Amino acid sequence: MFNEINGCLFLGKHGLFKMFCVFEVLCIQDIKHLKQGDWVKVTAVKSTTDGAIVYEIDGEYYFYYYFVLPSL
Repeated sequence: MFNEINGCLFLGKHGLFKMFCVFEVLCIQDIKHLKQGDWVKVTAVKSTTDGAIVYEIDGEYYFYYYFVLPSL
């Protein structure tokens, strides 16, 4: 169902960079048991068969767009 990526590419103010797991993200919308403003650890980055990026957090999967990185 998922393909393991082990990290994710991001575009920041200093250019393109890759974050390897484990990294922290900020939740920007309530989803399941996570609340807006929660800092959580991404333990794996995977893609669905459709190519959507999902983060593994506490053993559950969430689409990447519910989270942001701290300013880098």
